[in-house]
Amino acid sequence: EKKTFYCKTDFVLERNPFSSELFKKLKETHEDVYHLHSPWFLSSLFAAEVLRKRPKIMTVHSAEIRGGGLGTYVLDKLYYPFARRVLRKMDALIALSEGEKNCILQRFGLPPEKVRVIPNGIEVDKFTFDKAAAEKFVTKYHLKEDSFKVLFVSRLIPQKNPEKLITAITRHIGGREVEAILIGGGPSSYIDKLRKISDERIHILGEVEFEELIAAYHCSDLFVFLGTWEGIPTVILEAMLCGLPIVTTPVGGIPEVVEEGKMGYLSSF
Repeated sequence: EKKTFYCKTDFVLERNPFSSELFKKLKETHEDVYHLHSPWFLSSLFAAEVLRKRPKIMTVHSAEIRGGGLGTYVLDKLYYPFARRVLRKMDALIALSEGEKNCILQRFGLPPEKVRVIPNGIEVDKFTFDKAAAEKFVTKYHLKEDSFKVLFVSRLIPQKNPEKLITAITRHIGGREVEAILIGGGPSSYIDKLRKISDERIHILGEVEFEELIAAYHCSDLFVFLGTWEGIPTVILEAMLCGLPIVTTPVGGIPEVVEEGKMGYLSSF
């Protein structure tokens, strides 16, 4: 039996939500196992304390706080003891790649048998080709039918480097034969900056419905992902499932799924 609880968020601190209702639910429930995500959330710290001896596992996602800059570095160092406490309270840990597992073991000094690698998965049946949906997507967003379409799906933030794709096209590729489609949300100030460096071939769509995302995969010719830190991005797996070649960065677990020269190319730009 599936039970889903939606808990009210009391406040959010630096994309870190806190919910007193969540902890009340945890105290009231007694499940076979509890699955938490990331030791870097305050919610994970409090949940680990509330659950105590009840069975619990965690998907780690990252062995450090990412983002770049002095503020991120300081926050990572300050919160490290709490993250270590959370991880040690878990009965088992899940890493998304072998590379991530090695980072977790090295940084937190955990026994190797405590960490298992379980890569991201996707629901294959949801990504079937729909010609009508792909044509509708092209028409709705004023794309050229015969252009070479480069798709970028990610949160639009500096660490994902969407501006590098934009400048590669606007500065180095002439004509209208190439178009870029950027899908994903992000800070409005940064998205405004991206629009200012774009030309008519760059289509920044923001967040779209899942059906439109599938259509975007199927009407594109190349998938580009330029994150500076990753586990195994689900969007890369989705793009590969839809038959797209990949150009991406050799970070995190990406080299474990994108074979150089066969499924795509790895670039440190």
